[in-house]
Amino acid sequence: MSERGDSPENPITCHLPVGERAYLSALRCPNETAYRFRRQGSVSGTCPEPETHEGPHSDATVPDSIPVDHYELTCGCGEHTSSIYFDMYHPSVVGDSGVGRPVYSSSGDESGKLNRVDDPGQEDERAEELKTVLERHLRPGERFLVSSDDEGDVQVTPATRSVLSRTHPRFYGYLLAASQRISNSAGCGLFLFYTILGSALCFAIRNQAFHGFADGQVKWIEFLDSIRTWWVYTPVLFAALWLYWKHDNHCEHKQYELERGELADHFVREGLDCYEVLAQLEDDDEVSTISKWMKEDRTLYSVSR
Repeated sequence: MSERGDSPENPITCHLPVGERAYLSALRCPNETAYRFRRQGSVSGTCPEPETHEGPHSDATVPDSIPVDHYELTCGCGEHTSSIYFDMYHPSVVGDSGVGRPVYSSSGDESGKLNRVDDPGQEDERAEELKTVLERHLRPGERFLVSSDDEGDVQVTPATRSVLSRTHPRFYGYLLAASQRISNSAGCGLFLFYTILGSALCFAIRNQAFHGFADGQVKWIEFLDSIRTWWVYTPVLFAALWLYWKHDNHCEHKQYELERGELADHFVREGLDCYEVLAQLEDDDEVSTISKWMKEDRTLYSVSR
């Protein structure tokens, strides 16, 4: 008889994908590192404990009558691989660990067999293992978010949020709110106004609306006719967008001036240096608006530590 989990005919019992993931997260390679795992799909299998099976299947006692989840496991070193199968329709076996069955790690040999580990919830140990692996790849100052979805696919994305969100959460919360207020100071109506203005001007040129100002002078009428082209419409639209950008910057600057007093109070209260804060906010898109104005505010540096 095969060892539990080695084949679809003898799968490991657990409850739902969260039970599978809890089980898989506790597995260990021969070198004591965690496995990387990926779900390969479902295959027909046999329930090893039909008395506790609760699933949408007519009769779990019939061989090869239930869907069994198949996972492929690979060690970080790439030398050891294994397959494992789950019957995830056993809610009654869920214990405090979320799995309800002994959790296994691969044995010291390279056969890929699985041996029992007492504690499946070794979160601190897992964190240390991840830290050890990532330390070989991260450069000083780099921040990434590491996550794994229900299929076992690992996602690594740059972490844009500043370290201030952890070290000075109240100050960072203010920066988030102030940055949003500055960004919204002009409102979407301003963009709409300048877009309509540029479009209306192009429409007026196209439909000879300015010909009445020529007062019958042939030279001016010929000039107005000559500018009825996309070579003129395009610069007009760009000019309207440039005016919007200038107006929007003006509104942001006015709003920043309203925020400056409270911002300075936060620097004094938290005992922070403006240059250090700007360095920490450099890649944080969520507070990029207020940090842009802080860089140009020379008076702010005198009140910081």
